[in-house]
Amino acid sequence: MPSHRRRFDGRPDQVLLARQFVVSALVEDSPIREVARLLVSEVTTNAVRHTASGAAGGTFRVSYELRDDRLRVEVYDAGARTAPQRRAHDLEALGGRGLELVDALSSRWSTLGGPDGRVVWFELDLGARRSRAHHPSSAGSGR
Repeated sequence: MPSHRRRFDGRPDQVLLARQFVVSALVEDSPIREVARLLVSEVTTNAVRHTASGAAGGTFRVSYELRDDRLRVEVYDAGARTAPQRRAHDLEALGGRGLELVDALSSRWSTLGGPDGRVVWFELDLGARRSRAHHPSSAGSGR
């Protein structure tokens, strides 16, 4: 079960490198390759935009574990005063849907930590059957 981790500078241009780092572990025809690419982009972008990781000299770390039945990705950031949460947004807004995508497309996800550092993790099942997300912010959404 391959498991790897890497630290990235807390800059927007590092999101592409984080995406490539995780997706390179998947075979070209993997049914979850594009979903993994999208979700890594969303979670690492959130780390850069909304946490101390995006401050001058900040960093974030990405780790993944690939098993026979699933891919687990963890993104560690330098923390923020507020917890990651799904938010209401204007239909015309260009952003604000990252955690909605994570909730809709991952098999499972959650957050751990607080203002001094946090991890946002998600899993993608490699099989045909997907369980729905089990995250406190989706408790009222019928899942």
